[in-house]
This record gives sequence, C-alpha cells and structure tokens, in this order.
Amino acid sequence: MKKIIRRVLSEGNRKDSAYNKYVANMVGDDKYVMEDAYETFVDNDPSGNHKYLEWMLKQYIKALVTDDYRTLDTYRPNVIKDIITKFHKNVQRLEKKDINQYKTIIQLDLAIKSLPDTKKEMKITGADKIFDDKYLTVIVPKTKEGSCIYGANTKWCVAAKDDNAFNSYNSRGYLYYIIWKPNLPAGLENYQKIARFIPHGNPYETEGEYYDATDARKDESDIEWGLFGVGYVDSKTIYSTRKVVPENNKPVYNSWENAKIVIDTHYAKNGMNKAKTQSDDYFDEAEDWNEGDYEGDEDF
Repeated sequence: MKKIIRRVLSEGNRKDSAYNKYVANMVGDDKYVMEDAYETFVDNDPSGNHKYLEWMLKQYIKALVTDDYRTLDTYRPNVIKDIITKFHKNVQRLEKKDINQYKTIIQLDLAIKSLPDTKKEMKITGADKIFDDKYLTVIVPKTKEGSCIYGANTKWCVAAKDDNAFNSYNSRGYLYYIIWKPNLPAGLENYQKIARFIPHGNPYETEGEYYDATDARKDESDIEWGLFGVGYVDSKTIYSTRKVVPENNKPVYNSWENAKIVIDTHYAKNGMNKAKTQSDDYFDEAEDWNEGDYEGDEDF
C-alpha cells in the first residue's frame, strides 16, 4: 500500500511541477494553447507515470517562442506524443535511453527512424550506390529506368515518364540523387530527395546545380539553412566568414558533409577530366535562367 501511495504522489508531483513550470505563468492565448498541449501530453504519456511530461512540454514551448516555420510545423502536440510513444516502445534498442539526452524532437525522431530494422535496404537497379549511412543514401543513376526508380515522387524531368531528359543530362555530366532515409519533418518534405548535377570538365568541388523534389533550383547554402539551420558569422580573419552548425543538428549535418565528399571524389575520378560540356559562365547563366532571364538549356 505504501508503494502505491508513493507512486501516486510521484505522478501527481510530476504533473503539478510541469504545470507550474510551463503553464501556470502563461497569459492570454499562450496559456490557452499550453493548457491544451498539457492535457494532450498528460493523457498520452506512455510511461504510465508522466515521466516524459516535462520533456514534451519543453519541446512544445519552443513553438511558441520562435518564428521559425520548421519549428512551428514540427513541434505540434500530436507529433510530439506520437514520437514519444515510439521512443517508449524502442527505448531499449536506442543508444541513448534517457529522454533528456535528446535536445529536440527532430533529433529523437531521427534516432528512432535510424534503428536497423526501420531502414529499408535499396535494391539497386540501373544505378550505383556510392554512399550509404544511417541517415542518407547517394545514388548515381546509370539508365533512364534507374533514374525513374530513384527519382520517384519528384518533379524532375530526368525522372519523368514522358519527355524524360535523363539521357541528355547523363551525356553532359553526372547526376547524384541524395535520398534521406528518415521521413523529414513537416515543412521540409521538399528536401526528402535532392538532385545534384555537375557537368563534365569542371574543377574539384564544383557545386554544380542542386534541385529539391519539386524541381526548384537551390543553392547549397539554401539547403544547409533549410535542413540544418546552418548560418555564417564573421570570423576573426579579415573578409572571411565562419560556418556555424547548430549543435543538435551536427550528427545529421556531418552525414550530409560526408556524402558531399564522396560525391566530389566520385566526380573527380569520373567527370573532372572529361571534355567540358558547358561554358565557364554556364552556372552564372543558369542562375539568371532560374530567375526568369535564361533561355538556354532545358528544365532539369
């Protein structure tokens, strides 16, 4: 009986403590929103003793103090409680078993989705797989069929059923399909698959052209900001800047960086010494085209 009483008191203390810390001092609409989230989390905490309650509230309050649309879309109460339920079911299989070791819901979600039996091994058809880790895969399509398989669910013309432009692009350079294994959070779906095209005959680490899944042309910096929140600050060196990666996103960002190195290395071995297929000012022209002024090559 004493153990039961202590357990009930502990659960009550957790609920009261979390409410007083994250809800009680709110005012106006914010308090109404937080109270609604609080009730959702209390009713759906899978631990049975509300040990995840404070963590869930802490994650949700981020949505109320930021203007970042990624946070607002991702940190919804129903999303948080669903991910917590998955965490509770899989906690013994995770390297980090304490919920407080996860600083963001995205970090927790990626950890869960990267568990071995949640990853589906690709059967490579008409393509080469040149990079593969727990977060992403990089595919080099070799045939139109392979391009359609790994470019599925995008609007790329190199993956289209009709008027497919794969052969044209493949004759002029290398295509690289960067495919994320975990489903990306709401607001970032356009980056689930990213295509990079580097024409033959360009120097090592040429950025080339990036396209998101909607076929929108993107700079590398656009992608890194959108996916990882990467920014730049002035460094101590005159006329230079330093890249800053949010601490919580470094594991996923490091995967992205490693994939880029593999892509650049593959291109250096296979495409750098081939005859140049675009003029030196091609990328500047392509950027103008993307803004509506270019009348050169076909759509990607």
